Amino acid sequence: MYLSSTGNRDNNEQGAIMMTQSDGIKIGTGSNAGTSITDEWARFENGNLGIGEDSPAYPLHIETSTASRAAYIRNNSSSSISRYGLYSYTTSNGSGNNFAGRFYSSGSSGNDYGISSYGSDYGLFVSSGGYAIYSTGSNYSTGSSLWSTVSDQKMKKNIKDLQISAIDLVLQFKPKSYFYKYDEYPHLNFQKSQQWGFIAQDIEKIMPEMIREITHPAQEDQEGNIIHPEIDIKGVNYDRLLPLLIKSIQEQQEMIQELKSEIEELKNK
Repeated sequence: MYLSSTGNRDNNEQGAIMMTQSDGIKIGTGSNAGTSITDEWARFENGNLGIGEDSPAYPLHIETSTASRAAYIRNNSSSSISRYGLYSYTTSNGSGNNFAGRFYSSGSSGNDYGISSYGSDYGLFVSSGGYAIYSTGSNYSTGSSLWSTVSDQKMKKNIKDLQISAIDLVLQFKPKSYFYKYDEYPHLNFQKSQQWGFIAQDIEKIMPEMIREITHPAQEDQEGNIIHPEIDIKGVNYDRLLPLLIKSIQEQQEMIQELKSEIEELKNK
């Protein structure tokens, strides 16, 4: 069946819809005596909608080689509630991982960015019950190199002075130099230079609260095939070291003051 934009068969009409049993529904311009579409815009086939793609493999499949944007979405609502240009949600009872969105970029020239985000207040706002951000590459900022952590008193309870022998704990830590197994785990984008730090298993024996169990999700190709299985690894919360080191310095300073007082007493005898 071939219909022009007027809804009737018209050999001279340039906008057309064509429906066939083998190719589904085609939308485009141009016709060959009203029997075909020569410039196809979109196709609906086997429950999949293709825009710029004549063999859509997904519910929405968009391809372009000319436009700077494959899709452009704008929300210009004046509603008083939160507004989203794109809202993506996934839920499943299956055993695989759930991703609300996946972005992949690869080119032969220029820089490749998975996400380019801008906001006049927040460039990226992320909320999660687990990890708000999980990265397998190095992190870089033109601003502060540190994350700001909520420390407001109104957000805390059961506040007490730290009652530990910090020096005794610090003396048990064993700083190491090491190299990551970047050749064995290339997909984790490890640094290739020598590193300084600690071994998670060593710290776990001293301060287990500094350790967090991490599951690195399986990595898939663009077709959803697993190319790297998930990995269970141990992470270290280095932020916990800061109050420990400050407490150890304070304890050390108290020891120094006591020694100075003893020396002064000996001098005055």
